[in-house]
Amino acid sequence: MSCPTKADAIVIGGGHNGLVCAALLAQKGRKTVLLESQSEWGGIAATHSIADGFDCPGVLHDTSRIRPAVIKSLALTRRHGLALAERPAVAVPRSGQSPLVLDGDTCHGASESDATAFRLFREIIQRYAKVFSRVVDTEPPNITGSKVTGLWDAMLTGWALRKLGSDALYEFLRLPPMPVQDWMAELFQDDALRAAVAFPIAIGGHVGPRAPGTAASLLLEECTSSKAVVGGPAALIRSLVSACEHHNVSMHTNSTVESVLCDGGRVSGVVLKDGTSVEAPVVVATCDPKTTFGSLIPAPVVGPRLMDAITNFRARGTVAKVNLAVRGEFAIEGVSDPAVRTLRMVQGMDGLERASDTLKYGSWTSQPPMEAQAYAASGDTDGHVLSVLIGFVSHDPATLWTDEDRDRLADESIERLATCLPDLASRVVARTVLTPTDLVERYGLSSGHPYQGEHALDQLLFMRPASDCPNHTTPIHGLYLGGSGTHPGGGLTGAPGRLAANAVL
Repeated sequence: MSCPTKADAIVIGGGHNGLVCAALLAQKGRKTVLLESQSEWGGIAATHSIADGFDCPGVLHDTSRIRPAVIKSLALTRRHGLALAERPAVAVPRSGQSPLVLDGDTCHGASESDATAFRLFREIIQRYAKVFSRVVDTEPPNITGSKVTGLWDAMLTGWALRKLGSDALYEFLRLPPMPVQDWMAELFQDDALRAAVAFPIAIGGHVGPRAPGTAASLLLEECTSSKAVVGGPAALIRSLVSACEHHNVSMHTNSTVESVLCDGGRVSGVVLKDGTSVEAPVVVATCDPKTTFGSLIPAPVVGPRLMDAITNFRARGTVAKVNLAVRGEFAIEGVSDPAVRTLRMVQGMDGLERASDTLKYGSWTSQPPMEAQAYAASGDTDGHVLSVLIGFVSHDPATLWTDEDRDRLADESIERLATCLPDLASRVVARTVLTPTDLVERYGLSSGHPYQGEHALDQLLFMRPASDCPNHTTPIHGLYLGGSGTHPGGGLTGAPGRLAANAVL
């Protein structure tokens, strides 16, 4: 289908946020065009085949953070085939001991004191989940412009906190600025358990567990996690594509936007790489904000103040991905429950800190934190796919990744996984490696950051990506931001796309 020449709204980027935004705009009667540069929908969540019968998610594989508000607004479970299940249990291997298994509110294999502490940790998370849900599902207060906005939502959030009681309010104010290492030391005795719980900071950040504010990153991840999508990212993207088709979004893959047209301080459409022009008074960019303002819009239109803020928005990529096609069954040594299909490998809190230290030197340790999730092979294929997410792997523009570097990363990952997945090396039939440099080239992510920007205290709420872009708007009339580089941040949540659509509507 050819691309229309006129529309009410254009959404740039067909990842999960772009799909959510386009579907919601079209649902409200806006003639919407969705443009994706890749040949598949889903962005970093798109599924790729690495061998016959072996399909794997592109980068991220955790679907437990998809927002209930997105599911409800688009009737994804009722009309578009989305199914949810409990968040997958996670196995944590330990040297000389049986693995821990984190399953819901229970930590199997831990000492009695740590098992109790883990339940306490989960109670803390559940206590603050409603408050964080309000934060991520609404626009944050904007206190930087001539007109203060969002105060009503902030008051409701404050009231929700107050209802928790003075002790909970004290903890809510105390925890976010803390180093996550100090918080974990307060809770647990087992160092492997501490590092396993703290693992999410290795995916969205650029600092180790001893850095102040890392507890906030962990709270954001945990308090917004709930049920996961059955079938993983592939099922999520299929459901969102179905919603777009149901609401008659004009959808176009292999359609790279060359520039956003601006006239008199407002957008008027876009020009594609092939020369096609599409007119529209509204453009929602779900791509990286550095790409939006650095490549798609002329610098004089952006202006020096905003350009300076976007330039200083930190998005240093520290995530790599190894996908493995493996013959035979997936079975974790020491874990009897076959339903446990996620493996989190960490070297204690000191190991997390040492891994983060290597980022300063553009390298990586041979023992980086990593999480592997197993997916069944398709059809009659005997085997499974391992989606291996690796944290604290540097993207240094001055150091080019070579094929030898990629092979080394894959070999080291397989060697570590083989310590608890018997005979893994001999059963791998295919593999692919995505370094932070590859994420730049394949997905257009500045410095290869899967969240389009780091989750740091000064890069959240109305400061994400810049205070001049409050509530998903920009100083350019008709231009909105709807990607992970905006509030409330990265992960497969769909929240930025939903909030951007709300801002337009």
